Amino acid sequence: ITTEKVAIVGEDGTLVTGTLPDAAVGVVADRIDATSSRWVRFDRDFSVIDADVGVGGWQCSIEGVYERYDELFVPLHGLHQVDHLATATATSEMFIGRSLDGDAPTLATASLTSPGRLDVVARRPIIILDGSHNAEGIRGLATTLDLEFPPIQWKLVLGLRGMRSVPELL
Repeated sequence: ITTEKVAIVGEDGTLVTGTLPDAAVGVVADRIDATSSRWVRFDRDFSVIDADVGVGGWQCSIEGVYERYDELFVPLHGLHQVDHLATATATSEMFIGRSLDGDAPTLATASLTSPGRLDVVARRPIIILDGSHNAEGIRGLATTLDLEFPPIQWKLVLGLRGMRSVPELL
């Protein structure tokens, strides 16, 4: 999968990546070398400075490639969404070649939605829809349920398509 995705990097391009599995790092590095491209990496060139869970989301600060962005509120469940925001911020900075303008990050994060991903659709009882489709996504779901929601016994309704390993996902 990594080989297919990283093939989009052209000669003298720029690639921004979030956290990668160890198995993917070498594949990406080989493509970067082969194309003489620039690789902007999470936790090396940009990062999450801090993140605190709040009501309905996360308050965070991000160190971008060009600038630090403080007091951003991400109105989404899941700490991984803060990592995604950091990657999107770095990608935006690299696209325009500089830091983001004034209130743009604050305004952009305030309007974030992610329908079907840790999406609270009812509160009594709590019903959450999540489109996780691999082990990493299910781990993120489980971590978020433990961290951000009351300690209750959850009932999981799982729909699978294709060649998925139920024991691996559960």
